Amino acid sequence: MFVDVKLFVHQLTHMNFLNFAGTKMLAEDPLVQCPYNPSHVILKSRMQGHIVKCRKNYPMSNKMICPFNAIHHVDKPDFQYHVSTCPDRRVIEGYKYEVKESEHGDLTVAPYHQPSIPADEEDWDAETPVAAYDPIPHVEAAPIVRSLQGASK
Repeated sequence: MFVDVKLFVHQLTHMNFLNFAGTKMLAEDPLVQCPYNPSHVILKSRMQGHIVKCRKNYPMSNKMICPFNAIHHVDKPDFQYHVSTCPDRRVIEGYKYEVKESEHGDLTVAPYHQPSIPADEEDWDAETPVAAYDPIPHVEAAPIVRSLQGASK
């Protein structure tokens, strides 16, 4: 039985389905195809960890990493085209060339005020108002069976 992997990935990313625990998976976390092995279909949020493992399994692959998105591993012949058309390029270049001061809010440094430490009312070195417990008078008065030290049995 032949399965079109790209069609399968497309269908899985565009339908609501349940994961193994029986809970509905979020639509914001689509499935994407591994660049090293097309039969690997992974959630986009887990792709970076998967790529690290898969890259070790395919050391002879002729892939380069996109400078705009680390999960884009592209064949060397297609690399220049990908860099010029990468959808994440727009985001990076937007920050590079169109940074406006108003987008960041107030960047002035707030004045620092030294925190005041309240006076400590406790004095651990002062004498305690209650006398310390002395166990000797209590032990002498209590009916306790004792063995005589140094006597014969």
